[in-house]
Amino acid sequence: MDPELEKLVLRYKFIYSMTGLGLGLVSMIGGIALFLNGIAGSTSWTAKILGNESTITDAAPGAILFIVGLFTVVTTRYKVKIDRGSNQYGNYTQLDTSRDPGPTSQADGSAG
Repeated sequence: MDPELEKLVLRYKFIYSMTGLGLGLVSMIGGIALFLNGIAGSTSWTAKILGNESTITDAAPGAILFIVGLFTVVTTRYKVKIDRGSNQYGNYTQLDTSRDPGPTSQADGSAG
């Protein structure tokens, strides 16, 4: 890929991610404000996406706004993959920061 195009893509990906973060945080803060001020109401939510189902019944509008903001932040987060090339054995390695690797194990089998 052309280095200039790659820089441009990364710049716009960063702008997209920061916009999502800003809008998500504003939505979450608005939800907290509605919730703490006691804005009453009854809202139901049912969503089915790719076989996953989410159902919320009798929720305050602030709670729904907070959940939408949280979903926006999570879905627009900036994911980075760093290509480290091949190691000494010729294996291709890649660092993926978009997920938690979990606990690590040492060569003797103990967790560490």
